[in-house]
Amino acid sequence: KEFLCTYQGRTGLYHILNYLKRNFNIRRVIIPSYICKIVIPPIKMNGLEVIFVDNNLETLGMDSNRISLKKNDVVLWVNYFGLKSKPSEKLLNRKDIFIIEDNASHFQKPSSFADFTLYSFGKGKEMSSSEGSVVVINKLKFKNFLDEVKLDPPSFKTEVIRFFGYLTWRLITFRLVYMIGKRIKDTLQKNHSLNPAESIENVNFSMCKISKKLMYRNLIKINKLQKYSKVLAELLIKRLKNIAGITVLNPKGDSNYFSVNFFVDKRNSLKSYLERKNIFGSIPWEYLAEYDLNKKSHKNASYILKHILQIKIDPTYMKTSDIDYIVRSIEDWTISTKRMVLDSRKSF
Repeated sequence: KEFLCTYQGRTGLYHILNYLKRNFNIRRVIIPSYICKIVIPPIKMNGLEVIFVDNNLETLGMDSNRISLKKNDVVLWVNYFGLKSKPSEKLLNRKDIFIIEDNASHFQKPSSFADFTLYSFGKGKEMSSSEGSVVVINKLKFKNFLDEVKLDPPSFKTEVIRFFGYLTWRLITFRLVYMIGKRIKDTLQKNHSLNPAESIENVNFSMCKISKKLMYRNLIKINKLQKYSKVLAELLIKRLKNIAGITVLNPKGDSNYFSVNFFVDKRNSLKSYLERKNIFGSIPWEYLAEYDLNKKSHKNASYILKHILQIKIDPTYMKTSDIDYIVRSIEDWTISTKRMVLDSRKSF
């Protein structure tokens, strides 16, 4: 399919919305209440209204049964953390709306229902090249998108900084190499703005060349990586289901198995405990719920925000022994937590 490489995911979203506003007079963008906060600036920059819709607890994505549509609405359909979801038939049957599929945290082929599909390759993403984004044009009616959007290349210095940024991130476990690379990157970056696109004040920049090359290299080996990551993820899911208090979110359909997500009470306590064991469970990026978390209409988003934890599956280095270590650590935390509760009751 036709595609456009942009500097960041937010810049790709900005250009899609800007194009739709110019050509199709869009006014509103419907997004899930539990969403990455950097989604908001590209919408606001285009002068569009943001409509929040509560999430679904099984897929984490938007609950399409709660969506109230108007003509020319844009729906940002987000696939979260390797979990695939699909809009309702009622939504799909609307011919007067636009659907942007957000695959920033779910690396799979574009869905047939989407007008555009957006990918992100930033740090920590399932397929990472340290930075960059790709906008895929899924429908022929939008083929002039590439003619209308012209991007400038980043500066050479930005390219070099991106290279050392990627190098230090990938080699963080090799302490000496990491420190040398970080020192070089920090020296280069001093008094240098990587790109105005960092603050999305100016979004007319394309993906760095180094990021493109790393992205293509990852794409070549994607099938092999997914095959092994599925083995590791399914093992972790099976083991986690035997632990009381853990609610695992099951991957469905064409999920990529690069992460395992689950709900747990006292999430922050578990996250801190795992970090002390050198296991970095993440609260996936900086996500926000719709401004008033106490609203009943957004209770699922609030629950996700407070209880979700993600374990990354990196098939480039992880083994089954790593899965055993992760499970044992979570089991130890569960036991210690129960013991603390019992001790507090005895004290009372």
